[in-house]
Amino acid sequence: MADRIKVFPLAVLGTMVLFGLLVWWAVARAKAAEPKVAGPDDPQFSEKPSSAPPGTARGTKIQAPPSPSVEAPPPAKDPGEKILEGADRAFETEYYETALMFYRDFELRYAGTETYDRHARRVFERIHTSAAKMTKKDETLPAYLESRRRAADEWKRLRPFLSAAPTESSRAELQKYLEGLPPKDGRRSIIAAWLTPGGGEK
Repeated sequence: MADRIKVFPLAVLGTMVLFGLLVWWAVARAKAAEPKVAGPDDPQFSEKPSSAPPGTARGTKIQAPPSPSVEAPPPAKDPGEKILEGADRAFETEYYETALMFYRDFELRYAGTETYDRHARRVFERIHTSAAKMTKKDETLPAYLESRRRAADEWKRLRPFLSAAPTESSRAELQKYLEGLPPKDGRRSIIAAWLTPGGGEK
């Protein structure tokens, strides 16, 4: 009997400990299931490891990557190209009087330039076509065009002289050619520059 009395408190104590562990385990599970409210000690409020590249001092603001470079606008077309664009628009919309005026202006003022050389054939063709399609004919145009064509052919012969220094004979030929050109002819300034001391086409 005495042995049973001694064992009884130990059994009660063991049962209470086991019950306490079960209660603690149930409470712990319940707390784990509850949504957690972040507190000041929460790791998410602690300083995050720096993602800066190695060698960057802490606290240094990381620069944003440069924005994609914007391409520069294409170079503006030279005035001769713009005149031709206007002439082409007038020609294509059948405003032949306006087209003829623009083509003649281009042929005169830009003669001798690279732009002229690229478009000369088309310009002469469209001058002829515009003149033929106009309701009011210009009787002076055929003679004018013939003189301009002769000037263009002569220019092809004389232009190689411009790549060398003037000689007595080349100077005389270019001077004579210059005197026969109309006042606004684009070749006048090219020849005048060549005739000055130290001149010559670059």
